[in-house]
Amino acid sequence: MTILNLVFIVFLGILFFIAYFHISNYILDTYGNKTLKRYNFENSIRVIVFITPAFIVLFIFILYPVFETIRLSFYDKFGREFVGLYNYKWAINDPEFRRSILNNLVWYAYGNIICRSWCNLEIYL
Repeated sequence: MTILNLVFIVFLGILFFIAYFHISNYILDTYGNKTLKRYNFENSIRVIVFITPAFIVLFIFILYPVFETIRLSFYDKFGREFVGLYNYKWAINDPEFRRSILNNLVWYAYGNIICRSWCNLEIYL
């Protein structure tokens, strides 16, 4: 897959969502009655229609990979044989893994301290 193909697919996805929003807006505006009760109901439907694509994208690109990663962590490195908590036991007993976790926590702490100090400095100046 080339970069041009990826750009084209992203462009098509953006066009699809723009068309989806315009068509759904047109349908809701055209076929709606203008009474107050009906108007409130249509606004509720409009919110659901517009928020649904965001939830679909959220599920596909964020939630599904998280749950799939957790599921695969209970399998061997090829993802074929169930090994249970063995991978976690190996990680806890591996000194290099423990050291890498410690290094990440140190970087997180220092980064957090530096960022907060810088932000406080910016606020006070």
